[in-house]
Amino acid sequence: MGLPDGGAGRRILDPGCGTGASTAALAAVFPAAEVVGVDASAGMLERAHAKRWPQGVRFVHAPAEELGGAGVEGPFDAVLAAYCFRNLTDPDAVLRTVRGLPAQGGRPVAPGRPGFLGTSGYGSLDNISVLSRREGEAARWSARTGGSVVELHAYAVLPTAVREVEEKRLVEQLYRVYPETREARVVAARHEWRADCPLFTAGGRAGRPAVRTRDPTVVVAGDLVRTDLPVALTERAATSGFLAANALLARWGVRGETPWTVPGRCRSALLRAAARHLAPRR
Repeated sequence: MGLPDGGAGRRILDPGCGTGASTAALAAVFPAAEVVGVDASAGMLERAHAKRWPQGVRFVHAPAEELGGAGVEGPFDAVLAAYCFRNLTDPDAVLRTVRGLPAQGGRPVAPGRPGFLGTSGYGSLDNISVLSRREGEAARWSARTGGSVVELHAYAVLPTAVREVEEKRLVEQLYRVYPETREARVVAARHEWRADCPLFTAGGRAGRPAVRTRDPTVVVAGDLVRTDLPVALTERAATSGFLAANALLARWGVRGETPWTVPGRCRSALLRAAARHLAPRR
């Protein structure tokens, strides 16, 4: 379900909870959430009540078809129906009711925002990607909920950084860049801390591998690879991948993809002449 902070401030519905096995699993994963277990069997609920429960767990005796009449009303942040629908005479009707209980009305990133934005002057935040604009699973989630899936990158965090503090700072910088996100509720968060972003010193280009090797059947791709195009990081990885594929395809006489890039020299003849004139003499 991906509810953050142990489910603090969140409500979870467990229709068809029976003796509370599924309710116990929810309470274990989300100890700070309010969990409402509902079942039509008084005997099952009697066994559930006999167990010890956190303060936020309660049970309601009602058929799943009559949630509203029993005072079970949304919005809920999540619904888990582990044993419910197989025991219903009209599961489709109950499904329609349950689907209307989760909280609706997400707060997406404003439509005019770019799918990818490089940043400067916002602490360690280097770029913002709105994944729901270009990635299938994220786009489908956005269509269902009205929210956005956002990825924040920080490429140069000090090894001594406190992770919880840095993660909070990144979100605060997102609020500065895209103020509309400040009103959004975070329903899930995933943090990845890695030390796999290459650092290349000035003058180190000659020491990095090129796409082609001495063996024509072996090519190399990745952000470490040297190319003659003005690309870096992810762009270099993707570009060298195209160049590597083209090199292999050429051996079978198959035309590959032509990489598009910026001009390799200044478009203005006057500026090119000025650059040659001002270039340091060797």
